[in-house]
Amino acid sequence: MNDLQLVVQMIAYMEQNLTEDLHLEDLAGKSGYSANRFRQKFYHVTGDTPSGYLRKRRLTEAAKEILSGKRSLDISLDYGYSSQENFITAFRGYFGITPAELFAMDAKFKRFYSRFREVLNIMEIADLKQPPLNSTDMGCIKGASDYFDNDLSTAMVYGLSGYGFMINIHRDLCPSGPYVWNRERFHSLLRDQGVDFQRAYRIDRSHSREERMKVEEDLKDYLNRGWVCVLGYLESQLLSGYDEEGFIFLSPWEKAPTVVPRMTFGSWEECLEREGWAYFNIYAPRGDRLDLLTSVRRSWEYALELYRTPEKHASEGYRINYGGLENWID
Repeated sequence: MNDLQLVVQMIAYMEQNLTEDLHLEDLAGKSGYSANRFRQKFYHVTGDTPSGYLRKRRLTEAAKEILSGKRSLDISLDYGYSSQENFITAFRGYFGITPAELFAMDAKFKRFYSRFREVLNIMEIADLKQPPLNSTDMGCIKGASDYFDNDLSTAMVYGLSGYGFMINIHRDLCPSGPYVWNRERFHSLLRDQGVDFQRAYRIDRSHSREERMKVEEDLKDYLNRGWVCVLGYLESQLLSGYDEEGFIFLSPWEKAPTVVPRMTFGSWEECLEREGWAYFNIYAPRGDRLDLLTSVRRSWEYALELYRTPEKHASEGYRINYGGLENWID
């Protein structure tokens, strides 16, 4: 696990326990590192110490509760301050105003303060990149592999996954290799490389808003764990984070009409209004990778199988390899 994944997981834990009595030693023990080493890793990723992050997040949440009308005395007790005076001092030191001054503010300034974005409450994965590969599905796999520190070249990702041996063409010349073929062996080979497929979600117009929102919460949880989520739509795109309004996606190319920069929570209108569907694939890091020679042998076995028994892997309307080339010729 790299430092970013570790810190993201620990911040998710801290966010769930903001009102608990958390100490550096407790957090370090949960992270598996010494207190000093954990503090160094946390600072390297966030530019702040764990205690500093906790203090700022608690004060930010306290400010939201003041805006909602809750008493300073109650808030100070909720967030572990020994007295209301200590809370007011800390609040003024961070925001430059007292809780009473915040509560008395004009409505437009209250809205300004209430919409401030916190450090990682707005989730952005800075080290996640999507290479500009024309097979956007494989661009996402390469991005996930790099994010999981697997140190594989683009050619190795294509070859060891078996994807480099795949030709998959529809009778109407739709070259949708990344989307509509039996991916079971493909996912097995990805696991050998340290990219472990976990599950898929498919949503269309028939699903309710509540069902979409449940998927959204799951996706946020996966991001908090340091996993990788891939949007399957007209192109495949890596989910890079979210803000108050929706998910944010990486794009393999600039200004491409087939990619979506974001998806609105609840409605998913950017995908559902145009095509009526969208799906997500979820990948986790896997530590027990196979040695390179074994991975090469397994990928070649898959390549031979694709040529000898392509029908085992094809979806309706599609033909793989020689059959795909015949579709192209016809």
